[in-house]
Amino acid sequence: MPRTDPPVLRLGDEHFEHERFTRRTLEETDRLRTALFQSASHDLRTPLFLPHTPIMVISAFGDESIKVSAVEESAVLERGPLTIDLAEHRVLRAGEPIALTPTQFDLLACFARHPGKLLTHRTIMAEVWGDPDAADAQNLCVFASQLRRKIEEDARAPRLIVTDAGVGYRFLPSA
Repeated sequence: MPRTDPPVLRLGDEHFEHERFTRRTLEETDRLRTALFQSASHDLRTPLFLPHTPIMVISAFGDESIKVSAVEESAVLERGPLTIDLAEHRVLRAGEPIALTPTQFDLLACFARHPGKLLTHRTIMAEVWGDPDAADAQNLCVFASQLRRKIEEDARAPRLIVTDAGVGYRFLPSA
């Protein structure tokens, strides 16, 4: 009966060099990304959020000091009568659950992250769909209308999601 030796896997130095190169490349990419956000945040004087990328928020304060903090996936936003659980994709209005489609939820989350601020159509489309040219303004109006019917007390007289004609929307949770 012939003797069979177990297979031997030999990793050459090139394997480990490739792993070291990959790790260095990823670290360099992270450093460049951080520097880019620091620069942009400093110029804009506002916190920066990456849509659909809850990795980090970099914001500038005053002169050159930079604050970097992790964005928590389990964030729960309390906005007026709404409770929005970003991690669980759940919305409650006065304690009652509201069923939203994934796009409606993303749209509401976008509004809730920027309460009171005027969000242009392009800004909303970039944050919700990841591309400012992904949909036209008419599609956005349809989604906003559908969302209003679900979260507003009276969708014909909206108080939470207010339209700035031809520009975009404001989310006014304290209304």
